[in-house]
Amino acid sequence: MANKARVSIFNRACSIARQGKTIADYNEESNLARLCRMHYPDARREALGNYDWPFGTRVVSADRLAVEPTDSYKYLFAIPKDNIVILGCYASFDAEKNKCPLKMPEVVITESGEQCLAANVDTLIVKYISDNEDYPMWNPSFREYVAHCLAMRVAESLDLSSSKIAEIMQLKNLAGSNAASKLSTEKNNEDVSKDSRYIRARGR
Repeated sequence: MANKARVSIFNRACSIARQGKTIADYNEESNLARLCRMHYPDARREALGNYDWPFGTRVVSADRLAVEPTDSYKYLFAIPKDNIVILGCYASFDAEKNKCPLKMPEVVITESGEQCLAANVDTLIVKYISDNEDYPMWNPSFREYVAHCLAMRVAESLDLSSSKIAEIMQLKNLAGSNAASKLSTEKNNEDVSKDSRYIRARGR
């Protein structure tokens, strides 16, 4: 089912990029299929990371790492491996439910190259957008947005004209705005776009 859903998005992306061809199978050896497979993970993460999609939001207790405290922090916590964007950090699950966030922790790079969150609390609850590929949860407008993000990347790889790429970029922005508008309506018109408070960091 997963590959079938991906192929559907691939073909929509090819249509947006006006390639006039379709992909029959996920493992097809055509150039278009290869480009779609290569760019799809980044296109999916781009689409997921740009808005606060309910199907992508997770709240977890971060794993505390065994490291020595410093003058700046007492503890380091692992960033979830499937993280795309951190929306907020809390001292407890109750604090998250009551919308009482902590000041955003600093992202620290360990000697082994891992990105971690530095904090002075014993427990760190992290709310974040995960790299979610649960297709049944994706609504049509979000699927369309993913296809546009993929079409943009495919178009750039095919070295299309600057005017064509600008057109696809405009269509992608419109698709994102449309998907976010529908989501915002579902969430009682809350603003779901990201701002500078959010931490974009990859998991371990």
